Amino acid sequence: MQAGFPPVIIRVEDRLQYYESLKLANEGDLRPFVRFIAECTRRTLDEYLANSVCSVDEASNPLEPIVDNGRTIIK
Repeated sequence: MQAGFPPVIIRVEDRLQYYESLKLANEGDLRPFVRFIAECTRRTLDEYLANSVCSVDEASNPLEPIVDNGRTIIK
């Protein structure tokens, strides 16, 4: 999260592409690495936004206590 960049998830199945684009970047061609990270960033933000959507009922009372495993998280 340094310099305002969001955290990025690099999936296990994308590991080979990550290493290859990183190798090319070290050899001087940054474009594949930048494209790869941009795509991972887009996908990560899409997942984050999809998982942060709440229903109208949840949003109507944001101060209602949230309970997790019997412990009150927000009071």
